[in-house]
Amino acid sequence: MTPSTAAALACQSDPERWFTPASRSDALELCLQCPRRSWCAAEALSSRASYGMWAGIWIDNNLADVAPYLHTIADLADQTFAPREPAPTALTLVAALPENPAAALKAGPPLAVATTDESRRKTVMTIIMARSSGHCEVMTRQCRYTLDTLGSRIPERSGWDVADASAAYAACRPCLEVMKTTDPRLARRLGFVVDAPRRPGFVPLYWRQARWVYLDGSPTIQNAHPTDPTCQHSELAAAIEALARTS
Repeated sequence: MTPSTAAALACQSDPERWFTPASRSDALELCLQCPRRSWCAAEALSSRASYGMWAGIWIDNNLADVAPYLHTIADLADQTFAPREPAPTALTLVAALPENPAAALKAGPPLAVATTDESRRKTVMTIIMARSSGHCEVMTRQCRYTLDTLGSRIPERSGWDVADASAAYAACRPCLEVMKTTDPRLARRLGFVVDAPRRPGFVPLYWRQARWVYLDGSPTIQNAHPTDPTCQHSELAAAIEALARTS
């Protein structure tokens, strides 16, 4: 169920899809884009929902098991995240450079106090849990669809030690093992590995073997522009599928 809104939400237009197991993937994608997702998570908890897709979380008489994910999504309504911006092009990056970098540095605001590792990890995990709805973001053939751990897009760094949510992805353990044994060149072309000086939030990732997106550090995902050269490599997903079958 959803609150009344000026424009009907997807689940109001076709509610049966949210209670049909075969339609879970379609419903999940729409839930991730829904502006009332936090409300829906809170409603599932308060009404003790027993079945169906709620706020991107599939419930099948297991509310106690998924309640932590729902609480995380519901709590996002009280948090403020910076608005997302499209990934910059080379032209916009050049245009944004100051004419006098040295003067700009002197006149700039004081540096912010760094957050503690514990608070940073909590923030990163909260955002990734909301973004993934507690499901794996890799989804090879061996996937068990759970969020068991965090994979890192930064070489030689744990997913638990990244600076923000754009640099990590939710993974079940089988999928993470597949990614660890994947040819590094393939992993880079699919966006699961990002080398410096590139920033993860501006590098498209082939999300859930389905589409190219930007993980920009917010609780939602942003579709990558189809003209981005990186997005022309969707056929490479077949290579990861082959690795999954043999790993």
